[in-house]
Amino acid sequence: MADGLVYLTLKFLHIVASIVLLGNFLALAAWKRVADRSGDVSAMAFTTDRIHALDGRITAWSGLAVFAFGYIGIRYVAEVRIANAPFALWGLILMTVAGLLWYFGMRPMEVRMADLAESALAKGQNVGRDYWRASGIWFLLNALVVLLILVIIGLMVYKPDIWPYYD
Repeated sequence: MADGLVYLTLKFLHIVASIVLLGNFLALAAWKRVADRSGDVSAMAFTTDRIHALDGRITAWSGLAVFAFGYIGIRYVAEVRIANAPFALWGLILMTVAGLLWYFGMRPMEVRMADLAESALAKGQNVGRDYWRASGIWFLLNALVVLLILVIIGLMVYKPDIWPYYD
């Protein structure tokens, strides 16, 4: 019974962390879109700076929590070898890809956009082509990460037989 309760608790925490992670990517994109569409350079500078700060706090910790609670739950509590659970293996692989896109793609774009917007604000100018290019890359990467998270959720729910596995 104790193992069952531990597993269900880990599963619950895994699901909550997944909701926070997905919600954060969607919310940050919504705030960025509103700031960009306003054309207000001050709002753009503030928003991109805050996105970077919140992204580091919320995305990093919720992503680590999703990964850790999922892995510990399936590997050590349910005692399932990851190689024998293709949905879990692919979930871990896709989560790693999403994390790399976020850390090495989105995070540097956030810093770049904040710097460009702050520079434009200091000069009393509109943001230039470089800001919009960085913004487009950021939105594209955000969409890819959200798509990967949705695919991972689908894998966890449907647990498809992706390939034969061996004991």
